[in-house]
Amino acid sequence: MRIKVIAFIDILIEKINLKLGFSRKKSSHIICKKSDIISKEDYKKLKEAAEEFKNRFSKGEISSNKTKSFIYSKYKNGNLAEIEKEDPILKLANSIKLIELIKKDFKIERPQLYKANYWWIPPAKSGAKRDMSQKWHIDPEGNKVIKVFIYFHDVSDSCMQINPLIRRSKISSLFSKSAVGSYGLYPNSKQQKIIDKHKNNVVDLRLNEENFFIADTSHLHRGGYSKIEGRLSCFLAYKPFR
Repeated sequence: MRIKVIAFIDILIEKINLKLGFSRKKSSHIICKKSDIISKEDYKKLKEAAEEFKNRFSKGEISSNKTKSFIYSKYKNGNLAEIEKEDPILKLANSIKLIELIKKDFKIERPQLYKANYWWIPPAKSGAKRDMSQKWHIDPEGNKVIKVFIYFHDVSDSCMQINPLIRRSKISSLFSKSAVGSYGLYPNSKQQKIIDKHKNNVVDLRLNEENFFIADTSHLHRGGYSKIEGRLSCFLAYKPFR
């Protein structure tokens, strides 16, 4: 098993705090107005870049990186090295307003961008089952992962469901690979019993084009399952600078 020392220390400290009753309530997500972080002109450029990606892919002019069975992405795994310097997604990612918002609400002193991408998600076929990140899970990157999701249209059904009370440190044993390795945590039967006790705390995130949301995906969550329209979005991912 590959151990991430920083993730191990983070989770150990949180487990001790939970045991001693010192753990602070942490934000699981916030919903904000796009106008609070991006100008109309910059948003227009960002949306145009996303639509260009979708249109060229739809016409077969460029191939897309199919990172998951239901998501098509512009950049492989959100690799920052692949992003063109003039891409407006980088201007958004380095926005002082956005970074200050993440610092304030999620208690990260120095948020470090490590992924950015555009996503096109076609509507699910009738009867299709949830797959991968559409199932309940906790992200693999460590004990705190902050992701920003912006949709370029109104979304008719759920964008994401998240449980503010369930974090990795609450349901994962300290030495499990899902706690300290590069693995997402998909609940086993024992963990599911803990989750079931808090199922009434699940928050269903729904958005229109005026809003966006930021989530700490070290909380239990699952991605939206689009059954009506295709979804065009971009996302940014941050973690604490070490």
